[in-house]
Amino acid sequence: DNVDAPPPPPVDNSEGEGMHMLDEAAVASSKDSVIEGLRATIEGNDEALEALRGDLAASRAKDQTSSKRVQVLEAEIRTLQEEVEWKGVEMDRNLSEVRSTAESWKAKHMEVVTQLEERDARLAVLERHAERSATDEEHSRKLEIVKY
Repeated sequence: DNVDAPPPPPVDNSEGEGMHMLDEAAVASSKDSVIEGLRATIEGNDEALEALRGDLAASRAKDQTSSKRVQVLEAEIRTLQEEVEWKGVEMDRNLSEVRSTAESWKAKHMEVVTQLEERDARLAVLERHAERSATDEEHSRKLEIVKY
């Protein structure tokens, strides 16, 4: 089965025709051995080629699966980006509403503070009037006491 086997030694034709027949048989046997060796090599190569084809098919299937997974992940990323953008817009709108509400409350607070200041000023005026009235009333009593 060894393909690299050396050829049979040269045949000595000095002994005649019988030796010539032995030489042909040895050459034919050697050729058959080489042919069988080549057939075994070819079969081995065919098996290796089929194994490589199987590996290639598996690799392609894996690539296709990976490609589909990449597409799914890219779609998820786009969805998340859109969601983030939408949430950003919504957050900006909410922030604007909060600012508007805060400004409105601040304005109402200032109105109440102004009203309280005005009320305090009126109360101060009323207190002064009440003090004057009390003082005037006390003077009136004293005057009446002095008259009697």
